[in-house]
Amino acid sequence: MSLLVAWLSYRVDQQSSMGEVTTLADTFAVSVQAEWETELRLRRLNDPYPLPVAWHTAPAELAEPWNAMAARPGARLTGGTEGLAGQYEEIGTLFRDRLPFRRLILLGEPGSGKSMLLVRLLLDLCAERRGGDPVPVLFSLSSWNPATEELGRWLERQLCIHHPALAARHGGVTGARALLDHRLVLPLLDGFDEMAPHAQAVGLDALNQALPVERPFVLASRTAEYLSALEPDDGVPVRLNGAAAIVLEPLDTATSSAYLIRDAGGAHSSATGRWAPVLTRLGANSPAAAALKTPLALFLARTIYNPRPGEGCDGLPDPGEICDESRFPDASAVHIHLFRSYVPAAYRPHPQSPCPWSAEQAQRYLAILAGQLERRGSGTEIAWWELASGPSRGIMVFLKVIALTVLTFLCFGCILLIEGIKDYQLYGPVYGYEWNDFMEVSLDQMGAGFLASVILSLVFVLLLQVAGREVPAVKLRWRPTRSSLRRTALVGCGGGIFIASIAFDLPDRMAGFLVSVFLASMLTGWQVAPMDITRKTSPLHVLSEDRRSLVALSVRMAFLGLLGGPLVFAVIILINWVDPSSWSNFTPVHPFEIVAISGLGLSVSMPFTAAIALHRTASAPWFLVRHYYAFRGLLPRDLLAFLRDAHEKRGVLRQVGAIYQFRHIHLQQQLRVNSFDPR
Repeated sequence: MSLLVAWLSYRVDQQSSMGEVTTLADTFAVSVQAEWETELRLRRLNDPYPLPVAWHTAPAELAEPWNAMAARPGARLTGGTEGLAGQYEEIGTLFRDRLPFRRLILLGEPGSGKSMLLVRLLLDLCAERRGGDPVPVLFSLSSWNPATEELGRWLERQLCIHHPALAARHGGVTGARALLDHRLVLPLLDGFDEMAPHAQAVGLDALNQALPVERPFVLASRTAEYLSALEPDDGVPVRLNGAAAIVLEPLDTATSSAYLIRDAGGAHSSATGRWAPVLTRLGANSPAAAALKTPLALFLARTIYNPRPGEGCDGLPDPGEICDESRFPDASAVHIHLFRSYVPAAYRPHPQSPCPWSAEQAQRYLAILAGQLERRGSGTEIAWWELASGPSRGIMVFLKVIALTVLTFLCFGCILLIEGIKDYQLYGPVYGYEWNDFMEVSLDQMGAGFLASVILSLVFVLLLQVAGREVPAVKLRWRPTRSSLRRTALVGCGGGIFIASIAFDLPDRMAGFLVSVFLASMLTGWQVAPMDITRKTSPLHVLSEDRRSLVALSVRMAFLGLLGGPLVFAVIILINWVDPSSWSNFTPVHPFEIVAISGLGLSVSMPFTAAIALHRTASAPWFLVRHYYAFRGLLPRDLLAFLRDAHEKRGVLRQVGAIYQFRHIHLQQQLRVNSFDPR
């Protein structure tokens, strides 16, 4: 199956027939459906049961007039706007059958269930999808800037980040681009309100330009922010062409009460009795009643105040505290309290599910991550490979120089030690030298080697600063391109000139130059190969693939380095062999010479390989940065294990492909308040 998908990706990238692109879309749809079925379970959206979120038709000023849409060419015959009203399980039917065009604006208050409905719609569309239909894909608009990036390019970039298998390039075309060009992606756009306010009005116009009326999509936003985007302070108001709009309704008192009672174990449970003060106020005009009208608030409240299976009520906070109107005078104060109490509740000790991190540590780590997202402008997306952009440029240069210096010096140190042992065995007995004499010379040479290692490492790192940011590698293959040939000429000739400048005579200089060009061509020709998209993508899987690429590159270059030393020696002999007068100078080669020469080639290739790995792979800089943060106590050493636990066991994060996100933007904002700059 992997070979089939790899072949299909290659053919798609060559802009082949529509049938092959459709087959790729069908394979991708299976992966998307499996991913979101798992995510639905981990987010506990159906536990104990799905909340019956209802909606009604949006006010006329929020959408294009219904009669105008129905009169457009290609519009489907549907009922009037009264047919838009519905509940949670009807979202798929609404999108497929009740709209003039399959273009929907989903509006609601914070935490009202917009993201939950998008997930339900995605799974409904996947379940009823037929071969060749578009694949529904959920996108978060928080990182889109319509003023600087066209929507199609942004969608392609997001697909490549979340699903790295679609980033494979052959002839300049990605699988993501092929799916978009053939209209085989149905975008479900969440978080319009999380875009920069000045970009929202521009974003509506960009959506109209990028997605004509015949292109289906769903846009989710808070009602107030969407209304502001429709009425900008300057410019002409923009309506989304052919899109109907619905507004989610608050949960009624009976629904909220029944949900809290059911989650607490039923009406006769001891845990339910703790909710009595809250339940009596749900029907009244109180801050607690106003706050507990959204699915998000109910989820937070159940996590904070209800015991988990195998956990008693002792030590849990009392839910009656949110009824204290002196502490919580309005619904906003109750919401802030719930968000601030959520992380400590998610990480409270449990005998059946021990956590390696305390609530205080988790709060600190998550706050630092939230602060980094704000500084990077990454919206809500936590990508492990972007952690390297957290420290300042000076710190990253320092870390890379230290790492390369240590590796280079270890290689040179081993060579100098072997050379010292060889000289002692060959010349010590002849000239009566003691071991201490050779050690003194070796130490002097090591001092010079350390200085050379620092200089060489600094040069490598500074040269790499002009390269693009680190992204995960997915298997390496040797495929030289024009740009790689140019790099080969630059790096190979530069290295050859450096070796020639320190060599003793002309044969050594010529040999060093030729081998340097050979090794450079072997390094710079490696390119990223496609991933199997039938496998479920996860951050850990992407990291594993990147590490495999790093190991494969290291093994290949170690072999070339071991081969490069003897190759230099052989070229020197060949060059000298041309001169018959030098034949009498050749003597049998000592085994130590072979070891030293091979080791010298390895000591040159491995630091070079490490320098390339800091650019071509993401796991190399990730290794440096996560240990740097762990040394300062800012993040856990095994950060991916922490993020996976926060997603799978604590519910603090959600996962979209290879990316983690905070469960809700308000949670990220509350954590960000307590963050600081760790650089």
